Amino acid sequence: MRFSSPVVALCLACAAAPAAAQERLSSWFVGVTGALASFRGGAAEVNLGLAAQPSQAIGGALSVGRRFGAWEVGVEAGFTTTHVEVVTDGASLENRSEGLDRLRFALLAGYRLARIGSASIHARVGPVLDYWSVDGEDGRTVLGSEGRLVVSTRLGPVDVENAFGLGRTESPFESGDLPPGYVRRGLTVWSLATGLRIGL
Repeated sequence: MRFSSPVVALCLACAAAPAAAQERLSSWFVGVTGALASFRGGAAEVNLGLAAQPSQAIGGALSVGRRFGAWEVGVEAGFTTTHVEVVTDGASLENRSEGLDRLRFALLAGYRLARIGSASIHARVGPVLDYWSVDGEDGRTVLGSEGRLVVSTRLGPVDVENAFGLGRTESPFESGDLPPGYVRRGLTVWSLATGLRIGL
């Protein structure tokens, strides 16, 4: 049995309509993420070879954003509680008597690099604003940036994401709060994250 070209075109358009509607409905998204962050830098005592920095910690974040085809843009708010540790060659001493809290806001733009079946690879980058405080007291606001490489897998209506992040910010410490001999250094942050996204 043969079908004319207009009939075939009409059938294809009808089949594509639900997919297009689903894409429009999924253009907005919300997400939740848990991440393990590792910090390097913050302050250093040059003569003795000591470094003061936030200790490794687990934090969480909520995000909302919108996709535009392969592109996306979103905002994220996260919170992490860590401690100050002093590091030297082969040893570290962590001060657990006081908590060092980080409240983070990020504006991230992303692009889908590749799609393989139900999985896709994304790059995301953008500025971050961190507010560091000791046990909720008045703290220090710093600026920085972060980039992420994300592997996303679609499971029904949910995207499961695993990400590696690398960021750089100003020091979280005030100069007046450091012991004599210490100077501030920029802070580098590595992170491994797992999260869920769902379209709205």
